[in-house]
Amino acid sequence: MTTPDTPAPTHEGARSWRAGWAVDLPGTLAPLRRGGGDPSSTVPAPGQLVLAANTPAGPGTLHVGVSRDGRTVEARAWGPAGAVRWLLDGVPELLGSLDRPEDLRPRHAVLQRAHARLSPGLRVVRTRRVWDALLPAVVEQ
Repeated sequence: MTTPDTPAPTHEGARSWRAGWAVDLPGTLAPLRRGGGDPSSTVPAPGQLVLAANTPAGPGTLHVGVSRDGRTVEARAWGPAGAVRWLLDGVPELLGSLDRPEDLRPRHAVLQRAHARLSPGLRVVRTRRVWDALLPAVVEQ
């Protein structure tokens, strides 16, 4: 018998994903961090990030790391089985697989210079977790 106080079984999963570009992991995922004291994320080593997340299947933890070549991403997740699947399935989108940087054509000279300084591996992050973005933004007001 389970009660509301009984924790859900924890599952673990992993996946590899090969990006079509050299992934700028720190730059791409920087918007998800709320400073060095953010309890929902940590950088265990260069080129890695651990995130706590609310998923449709419950809370989960995602560890993402990029290889030395910058293109192979290794991800591990923990939590309820559905959360693990959801987090691992979302890794390509999290790292910007849906972003189309070639469509950005700044016309103003200031924007052109700023754009030229960006890392070619920088992409727009997509978490699929509105609540995780909304709550900190509201609390920080």
